[in-house]
Amino acid sequence: MINKKGSHVGIVLSFVIFVTFLMFFYLMVKPAMETESKRTTLNNLKGDIIEMASEEMTKVSIFVNSHPSQPCAILLGFFDIGIRNKILVLDEDGESVTVTKNDEDLYLDRELADDTFFKIYGSEEFSEIDERPINPCVDGGYELGLVKNTTEVFETKIIEIIEKHEDDYQELKQDLDVPAANEFGLNFTYANGESVSTTDASTRASVFAEEFPVKYVTDEGGIEVGVLRVKVW
Repeated sequence: MINKKGSHVGIVLSFVIFVTFLMFFYLMVKPAMETESKRTTLNNLKGDIIEMASEEMTKVSIFVNSHPSQPCAILLGFFDIGIRNKILVLDEDGESVTVTKNDEDLYLDRELADDTFFKIYGSEEFSEIDERPINPCVDGGYELGLVKNTTEVFETKIIEIIEKHEDDYQELKQDLDVPAANEFGLNFTYANGESVSTTDASTRASVFAEEFPVKYVTDEGGIEVGVLRVKVW
């Protein structure tokens, strides 16, 4: 006679052993799975933050004719090239130059009449220049040099990301596609050594971090290299 009771006990025991094995296997591989998930999140986050902190910028070099007595110069029709009125102008020493506009003309209030070379940077991250003519000012003629469109990381946008981390963290996580199970923080060190960072909650979880150099555009239109540190836990 078949012992049905014994067979039933054996099936239950086998099932318990199988479930126990699955639980043990899961507990063994869980740390590795979590580690790989955090590393993947960190790698994706680095690229997404750089993309979010980037903006298009137009670079224009110009050569302005000198004038014997009048430093101010009018660049007639300058804005016809398609650049908007959110610009910064630097002289050949990298110093900021006061500029205004009137219709499509750019007014350049240079320090000296024999200053002839300037770099103009246009981006939505810059402030609009005043719309008013400068008097007296002369049309001495100018030549456009290289006009180049690039995508740059901006100091202002890095700060915006850090501020949003403080003010609306959950929305920023969604914008950056950070998994709900992960958290992240940032630290940005300027070229001069000063730094700004997010305020992160203390955690006992393993923290994965990586830092890398970032070339960025300053508020004054300069190009400098800082360090961005991203961490995930």
